[in-house]
Amino acid sequence: MDPVMALRICGSTASRRWKISLRRAVRSFSTAAVDTHSPAAFPDAMPIKASPSPDLEIDIGGGQKLMRYPELDHIKTMKSSDLRRLCESAVATKNTTLELWIAIAQRALESADSLKVWDAIIVLESFAAVNMVDRTLFLALAEQFPKAALKMEPRLIISLFTVYEKAKLRPRLLYVELFHSLMKQTDRMYGHELADVLAMMARLKVGNPQVLRHMCRALVKYVHLLRFLHVCCVYGALRSLDVTNTTVYEVLEKRADMELQMLPVQELLDALQSVGSLEFSWHPFEKMLLNEYLKRTTKFEDGRDVDELADPFAAMDFMRAHGLLHKEFLTALCKWCVKATYRPAKRSWKRPMSHQLVQLHDICREWGLEENRDLQQAIRHFVSTKGGTDRYMMWRADIPKSTTYATRRPYFLRPDPLERYQAILASQPPTHADHDADEVAGEEDQQEEPSEIDAPVGESTREDGAVPQIGVRWSRPRRPKTVKGNPNHREYTLPGRKGFNVHTWKHPRPARPKNLKAVDV
Repeated sequence: MDPVMALRICGSTASRRWKISLRRAVRSFSTAAVDTHSPAAFPDAMPIKASPSPDLEIDIGGGQKLMRYPELDHIKTMKSSDLRRLCESAVATKNTTLELWIAIAQRALESADSLKVWDAIIVLESFAAVNMVDRTLFLALAEQFPKAALKMEPRLIISLFTVYEKAKLRPRLLYVELFHSLMKQTDRMYGHELADVLAMMARLKVGNPQVLRHMCRALVKYVHLLRFLHVCCVYGALRSLDVTNTTVYEVLEKRADMELQMLPVQELLDALQSVGSLEFSWHPFEKMLLNEYLKRTTKFEDGRDVDELADPFAAMDFMRAHGLLHKEFLTALCKWCVKATYRPAKRSWKRPMSHQLVQLHDICREWGLEENRDLQQAIRHFVSTKGGTDRYMMWRADIPKSTTYATRRPYFLRPDPLERYQAILASQPPTHADHDADEVAGEEDQQEEPSEIDAPVGESTREDGAVPQIGVRWSRPRRPKTVKGNPNHREYTLPGRKGFNVHTWKHPRPARPKNLKAVDV
């Protein structure tokens, strides 16, 4: 039978009537409050109606009998992975039927040599999760783990320490091999693995002095692998373990200061939100983190600074809940809303929503920023474009581009607004002051006019008698363009070429004189 069916039968209502009496009868099991990691859910493991076979009973002495389920015989042939899945299912459904766990323990003892390391660890964690500790099973598996201790990952070593410490068992051989494996793998650990190992040792109080000295040397050497949260966890764990190495503390303090200077605003916010959930931390580092975040947000000037946050309104809610909100952040957020309302209403773009703008307006009213011009403009544009869903309004109400030069950008000729005023001034009669100024300007032009020089040797003069001057070049003549057909069609044809039409010219180019003229360089 399939293990899921065996689990369903064992979790039946009929077996629950025997649970209390059977728990007292089985003497080989002891109960202990044990925590465990969250097991994977197994939706198929739902109890169904079934009843045990009354003819099959096991005499356990003392006048007590244990009911035997024939369906559980299938567990005796389970492989390592199947046994692990069955344990996870039983924990997920909170099945505490002793017959099931006795069968699992017997199968684990029989196949202890062939059980995989991670499967055996999950089996032990499952027994601890249902408050059952079989010392025989735990000690039998403890003899098998040292064979693979050097190949275990740090997370598996942490799980083993946790299981055996909460079961109040300390197999000497297993602990020696696990500590030896930690010392061997220290140079290959990542930053979060170093922090997890030290946190485990501080939590379970298994700080071996030799292992701690080796870990401190590794921290000084590989401190660049630690992020700010790792530094907080490591520093707090070392303080909890009463480590007196001052060198490692100085290195960690410098690393924490450098991390605060290098982290962007969003990572500072993430660290500020996560630092409270650390098992071990250091309060001065948390205070430094808070001060650095407030210092960065106080310097916000426009929407580009606020755009560094993944969710500006979530950051505002967090700051408001912890009393960190200030006017500078609200002002910059209003400027960001003006820019963000022009963005497309898609999930790939960050833009405010209607309830967020209403919330921002209420908060600005509390801070005396209700009449903020940027806030009013953002709300007005959001309403006029129907929250970005009106594409026609979005196209019309585009943000004007700056007048600075940019490559591949179209430029359009527009009339000069000052020409009208210049024409008015030109139509007025000149005054005496203007006449005197024109005379003075004319005299200066005559003085600055360059004198003519002879043509260089070897060069002939042009047909018109003009002589080239130093710093003066001749402009090339262009062939005249002739209009073909109606000039309103804007069609122009060069002599000797057919079908040369330029439809994009709005006005014909002015005709150039045939004679060459000198142009200043």
